[in-house]
Amino acid sequence: MNPAVTAFLDALEHPRRAQVEEVRALILAADPAIRDEVKWNAPSFRLADHFATFRLHPGHRVQLVLHTGARKRPEPVPMHIDDPAGLLAWVTPNRAVVTLADTDIPVDAMHHIIRQWVAQVPTAPTDDLPRVAAPARRALATAGITTLADLTRCTEQEVAGLHGMGPKALGLLREAMQERGMMFVQGSRDLPR
Repeated sequence: MNPAVTAFLDALEHPRRAQVEEVRALILAADPAIRDEVKWNAPSFRLADHFATFRLHPGHRVQLVLHTGARKRPEPVPMHIDDPAGLLAWVTPNRAVVTLADTDIPVDAMHHIIRQWVAQVPTAPTDDLPRVAAPARRALATAGITTLADLTRCTEQEVAGLHGMGPKALGLLREAMQERGMMFVQGSRDLPR
């Protein structure tokens, strides 16, 4: 469990806090590769990209929004989930909401849904780069860099030297890579400028 999410929840005054913690533990137990972080002012869960995010307001209920990523995909990925308990309210073919109005969580049904969802979410994000200024984003695109994994094949100096790449954008990229356990490499690669 991510200490930042725990700190966020510790500071949150929510009448269903215990239920949030129970669902959080259930999701993290579904696959050892799942990570949690605070995104959209709520605990969110990711593999290669985010796939589930709590909706904590209003406080009389807990909702878990299941989706297929932080950004809209050019080709939507319809999800096919067996839901005999009828927990899912479908918003679109690739977005559903579980509303837990009662204090008792249907653990087996939730576990079944989460495991199916995780098995079907796309394994690679469309673009997991942090939000950087437009000149920096154009510089990365020109260099053929569209994901954090692409950055792992570059030195930091090469990326810093791209036309339009400022120190703030470079810092955001470095931070995002560190959060995912990635880093720039030593060596050189010719990047378009």
